Order: sequence, then structure tokens, then C-alpha cells
Amino acid sequence: MEDSNTHSEEPSHEFDASDFRILCVDDEPNILSSLRRMFTLAGFWVEIANSGAEALKMLSQQEFHLVLSDMLMPEMNGAELLMKVRAQHPHIMRLMLTGTIELTDAISAVNQGDVHTCLTKPWNDEEVISAVRAALSNTGRI
Repeated sequence: MEDSNTHSEEPSHEFDASDFRILCVDDEPNILSSLRRMFTLAGFWVEIANSGAEALKMLSQQEFHLVLSDMLMPEMNGAELLMKVRAQHPHIMRLMLTGTIELTDAISAVNQGDVHTCLTKPWNDEEVISAVRAALSNTGRI
């Protein structure tokens, strides 16, 4: 005879976006505003940084699960930022957001293992949210 409580004791693997903290990095305020709105509407906790240096400072002060960075930024590009994130916070998932002009450089960063996924601008909200959920699913927290 099967125990009726067997299935109720299994842990839930349902994705709850509010369990995850995302840091979006871009030097364009309108892009950051769009990303913040998109992730907030999807239920994520999101912060923004307008430079790699600001992002690194925030990462040293708060816990994040994922960093989504633009590729082309002054002073420190997205690939450099995400390599530093990997070195200092290896548990944080790293995604790149890039325009088509610098796509080759972004793909190179992905291939070097520094970036989980490369997304292009302009983006489709559903595709970005799906990619973020997939990356966060690899953290073992779901």
C-alpha cells in the first residue's frame, strides 16, 4: 500500500522570482530604467548601476544572484566587469547584454566561460526573463 503523504513531502521546485536579486549594469539611464521595470514586473528584486566600478562596489556591500551587464561601457567594459565578478563572486550568475556591433567580443566572453548567456539589444522581454530564469535555475536554489 502506497503512503499518501509521499508526494507532499517532496520539496517544491517552483520558481519564485522574489527569491532572487539582480544587478543590472549599463551606462545608459533609459536602458537601466527599462530593465528595472521589466524585472520588477516579473517579480524580481532589482538594483541598477551605471558603471562597472559602481557595480563592483554594490556587489561588495549586498548579496546578488545575477549580474546583467551591457558590453560597451566607458572605463570598464562588460566583459572586464563580468570577469571581475567571476573572480570575486564566483557564485553569481553573469549575463551580457550587447548591441550587434560588439557581439563578437561578447560571444568571446561567453566562450571563455565568464558569461552564462549573451543577449542582444534591442531585447524581447520574455526572452530576457526566460534566460534569467534559466541562469538562476543553475544556482541550485530552486
